[in-house]
Amino acid sequence: MAKKNLYTLTDEEVMSPYEEMLESTAILAWNTSYSAFTFAFYLNELFHLQLLRRNDIRLSSMKEDIQCSVYAYTDTISHQSYFLIENELASRQRIQELSYFDKTLLIQGAEAFERAQEIYAELKEPFHQSDDIIGMQREEMRRSFIDSGIVESIWFDFSDPDNPSSSLIADNVPLNKRQKKFIDFQKDYIQGIFIEIDDLLTDYDE
Repeated sequence: MAKKNLYTLTDEEVMSPYEEMLESTAILAWNTSYSAFTFAFYLNELFHLQLLRRNDIRLSSMKEDIQCSVYAYTDTISHQSYFLIENELASRQRIQELSYFDKTLLIQGAEAFERAQEIYAELKEPFHQSDDIIGMQREEMRRSFIDSGIVESIWFDFSDPDNPSSSLIADNVPLNKRQKKFIDFQKDYIQGIFIEIDDLLTDYDE
């Protein structure tokens, strides 16, 4: 009887698809005082999303034990997927690299980076007047959302794997050792999320 050859995937082969996915995913993060449910509510109301609670995940691929809650929404018309992740308080207190933020929004699909910048800009803008009642109501909600619980808004960009960037790091300046460690952690963190929400991901290239 012929001996069967057994093949196993290396860590690099397992992570390769997620590394490619990371390069096409827009990433926003926030330091807030909101619950995940309330934060998802505001995002839904302000940006016409329908984020719904999914099963919690634990990032088993990382050295650190991180548990997260997940809200997800796929817009089949615009071909965009949204994943709101909240890190549990114990993880943020224990892991320095997570202490900067508690909420992360991943956007995938058509014009994901443009969409992320729209959301980021809106949550950084000062108050502005609106000429109609609906616009005024939305502006009041937007300002209440920002002023009542958002401490800081952050973005990460891994579209160029050789030159990752973040709003926390100055532009066009080589990363120092501490910054590189921080960025490498965020990269592993996002890929760890991809692994755990694999059944929720949509391949828009199919």
